[in-house]
Amino acid sequence: MTMRFAHVLVLRDLNQYYTYAVDSGIEPGDHIEVPFGKSIALGLVMGIIPKPSTRYAIKPMIRHSPHLPRLYPDLIELIDWFSDYYYVTPYVSYTTIVGTNRTWITPPAMPAPPQTVPDLPLTTHQQDALNALQATTNDHLLFGVTGSGKTELYVHLARALLNQNKSVLVLLPEINLTPQIQRYFESRFGTGVTTLHSGMTPRQRNIAWSQIYSNQVRIIIGPRSAVFSPIQNLGLILMDEAHDQSYKQDNTPLYHAITIARKRTQYHNAKLVYGTATPDIGLYHTLSKRNQVVQLTHRIANPTIPLPTIDCVDTTVQPTTDGISDVLHQALVKNLDLKQKSIILLNRRGYAPFVTCSHCNTPHICSQCQLSYTYHADQTFRCHRCGICDPMTHTCLNCKKPGLHASGLGIQKLELALRQQLPNATIIRMDRDTASTLKKQTEQLNAFRSHGDILIGTQMIAKGHHIDAITLVGILGIETVLNSPHFRSSEHAFQLITQVAGRAGRGTQPGRVILQTTQPDHYAIEAAQTYDFLGLYETEIDTRHLLNYPPFSHLFRILTYATVAKHALAHLTQCYQVIRQALPTATLSEPCPAPLEKQNNYYRFHSLIRVSDAQLPDCHAVLKQLPAPPKPVRRHIDREPVTLV
Repeated sequence: MTMRFAHVLVLRDLNQYYTYAVDSGIEPGDHIEVPFGKSIALGLVMGIIPKPSTRYAIKPMIRHSPHLPRLYPDLIELIDWFSDYYYVTPYVSYTTIVGTNRTWITPPAMPAPPQTVPDLPLTTHQQDALNALQATTNDHLLFGVTGSGKTELYVHLARALLNQNKSVLVLLPEINLTPQIQRYFESRFGTGVTTLHSGMTPRQRNIAWSQIYSNQVRIIIGPRSAVFSPIQNLGLILMDEAHDQSYKQDNTPLYHAITIARKRTQYHNAKLVYGTATPDIGLYHTLSKRNQVVQLTHRIANPTIPLPTIDCVDTTVQPTTDGISDVLHQALVKNLDLKQKSIILLNRRGYAPFVTCSHCNTPHICSQCQLSYTYHADQTFRCHRCGICDPMTHTCLNCKKPGLHASGLGIQKLELALRQQLPNATIIRMDRDTASTLKKQTEQLNAFRSHGDILIGTQMIAKGHHIDAITLVGILGIETVLNSPHFRSSEHAFQLITQVAGRAGRGTQPGRVILQTTQPDHYAIEAAQTYDFLGLYETEIDTRHLLNYPPFSHLFRILTYATVAKHALAHLTQCYQVIRQALPTATLSEPCPAPLEKQNNYYRFHSLIRVSDAQLPDCHAVLKQLPAPPKPVRRHIDREPVTLV
């Protein structure tokens, strides 16, 4: 029998593949058990190779692991590419894409298909957009105002691909949007729909994974991790709210779902459609130059009703009571009288976001993060970075006097104020403290739909939700987004305002938005008031071109952190010197403390790299060869940063 050899990804956190002799019948994608040192390890066959020239004896595999499925070729390629692209070990790549404890489950029989409803007839604007999207195989940006019927276009696009025996992946930015979109698609397609997300139990995820793997279902819906679904015959990826920062993983590995989606559509020769009312400026810049932007400019429920008006209240001039201006209060009272619903966005958890000493003005900060504690109504001080929860105290750590007091407006304080001002209103609060799971989020949204008057929440209420009775939106504390340390902060503020404004006036009644701000003259707020994306785009794109920020460069961020500050800084400085020598013409910022200087007791330092298209391969090669961090130091390389904290 001819001996065969394979590269094997041993499922240990090591930065290389290993060579083993494998049995006949073993193919790439198979899981096998192999001898590894003095133990037995599970491995994934990455590829069959010719006999290597080596003076070491090549060990044979021990046995095949038939309880684990053979991965499809595109997943094998994706694992290999992901490891290289995101500077992680093959094992981290494997666990991110395939997961752990992925035991093969024979999918249960599909239930009888439920009664479905026919597709809704398209408006002239929708039909024109559909024709444009289907005219070519190119990727497209579907740029449609809120309420313009993008979801119905998704259904028509999906049906066309299903008729070609293709599968469709629908990506969402937040897990709480999944039930609504799942119901929408199931009402049209029946049982051939499944979801895949972190809110499922391990068994539920395994069943869904197996159904997708065996092609029992051909419409897959979920947040960013669903982009790794084991789809056999992918024809279309629909990326809803494509501008959203939640598509970026915020802990290692720091992948971006848009990048993975592009990679998967390239492999399958599939189409990618980005749907949004507030496009990412870089994406718009790229696709508009290629004539790959399709617009929807009218709402479909009642095209004669304009988009909600957005009125600014300058809180440096007009007083507020517990954070609520007279204008907003009166509008809420009127909405209650009319039996219409209102929502208020305040992107600050807790009761009061700042705790300071009245004697020495020293802020009371988390010892592990050096971030101001937030006071919560349960009489605790909490750090929203590391999660530490301490009992409330009045004693200042600096002057030792009993002078600590909480200030500022958090969502718990807003809730209490509204209950006092509007005692007859049914008020529902939705944030990570009250709605930490998908089940709780769904219950709260359903409660608001059925009998709620006012929904207050953080940015999780800002997107995707369609409730016809909402006619009033209040926006508070937008400065926390507008003044964040990132070159995209103005863009992010515009997006958040426009998205939450889009929750109003989706039925038969017009909508109104009241935006309380200390910066009414900021260009992003002025653009948002008139939904002037192109005005914002022109200002932003000129600034980014001048400063050589994306889309005119590729941005990388190197972050080092350690419990001793000088260790993190020393290693980052070493990396900086290596990069500066190898890439003398790159734009490289000197090592400095990150905006969030300390987190979980780790001191953090960062450096930014901006390179051109021509410099990108050399930059990637240099970053792959950086000196390994010493033991006390951790390092992340983020090649698509959406936040710089």
